[in-house]
Amino acid sequence: YDLSFAGNRYQINDFADCAQRISFIEFLHNKLGSKFGLFGSGYNKSKYFNVRRTESVKELNDIYNQSICIFNISHYNNTSHYFSDRLLTCLASGRPVISYKFPNYESYFTHGSDILIAESKDEIISLLNFCKENPEKANEIGLNGYKKVKAEHTYFSRVMELLFLTRLR
Repeated sequence: YDLSFAGNRYQINDFADCAQRISFIEFLHNKLGSKFGLFGSGYNKSKYFNVRRTESVKELNDIYNQSICIFNISHYNNTSHYFSDRLLTCLASGRPVISYKFPNYESYFTHGSDILIAESKDEIISLLNFCKENPEKANEIGLNGYKKVKAEHTYFSRVMELLFLTRLR
């Protein structure tokens, strides 16, 4: 795949930005066709012809590693500092990740160094094309993302952050 996304489709009112995420997924499917790998449940298979469920994290990692880029978008895109564990799984694969923007992402990641941040649907396609045209830079960004997750986003680092936030450490 040129671009892969793994995440379930929920009802529009289930999460704050569910409709936005569905809109992005539909856009990418229409734009990329069979080059867009979509993995999860809840999608209409007649409309999303390449939807698959993954059985394991290893299988998903294999799919990511066979993709040029990975896409990430949350159900809460306007919540400061929020990202789901999906983003960390994507980054840990070592492939370049294009993530839809979220407030204060700069506290954790650096656009163009360990992640690619898109501010619009069209920018996702532009960043994907950049990676296709610059595979060495794309691989560097992917490797940097992996290194960032390994160094700064472990369970230990999350626990320490929570202890700091709760003033217990």
